Amino acid sequence: TNLSMAFRAPQATELYRLQQNQQVADLESEEMESFEVGYRASRGNVSYTLAAYYMLKDNVIFQDSGRNNVSGGETKHRGLELNTLFNLNDDWSLSVTASYARHTYEANVAPRGVRVLLDGKDIDTAPKLTGNAKLNWQINNNSSMNLEWVHMGPYYQDESNNFKYEGHDLLNLRYQYDSQANWYASARVTNLLDIDYAERADVNTFSDFSGDRYFVGQDRSLYFTLGSRF
Repeated sequence: TNLSMAFRAPQATELYRLQQNQQVADLESEEMESFEVGYRASRGNVSYTLAAYYMLKDNVIFQDSGRNNVSGGETKHRGLELNTLFNLNDDWSLSVTASYARHTYEANVAPRGVRVLLDGKDIDTAPKLTGNAKLNWQINNNSSMNLEWVHMGPYYQDESNNFKYEGHDLLNLRYQYDSQANWYASARVTNLLDIDYAERADVNTFSDFSGDRYFVGQDRSLYFTLGSRF
């Protein structure tokens, strides 16, 4: 178990890089209180770690979709995290990592004197469910391969929860060969199915180019590595 209290002083950019009609940034230090409980065990061919947390933050400083520095917010964070490893046999293993969390605003804010009702809404760009699973194959003493599935759940793109990104699923494939002469070679294919996705999606209301904004993820890509260990 872990109980902690912490604070973060405002950064220089939050204090002095004001936006549009902002005149004064009267910011206090962010404060946080959190409680976490975890359990770790290993039974036979299975080992796992499970953790749950609950966190409250006061005087939250953030930048809204109009790029205004907003202060005096309150947020609440709670979630579960799971990390498991299944040794299926001498050659095959499966690892699964998952997180389910809920991040919400707990107070309304007033950037530029306009009151924005955020109390109870989900924090933008904060998905509830994320995770990945890796199927590992130890081909022999020198070669290994794994197939990875990466899941990003849906999330809201703006603090008012009017726009939503639907999330994505990716497959990655990796192979590595380790020689007995201290050199190795590896290859990996990312985004194996060549799907369209965004590394991050949000909404921009700051300029004439307002609307959905996507930081586009890479297409299917192939990488080779040749290295030596000294």
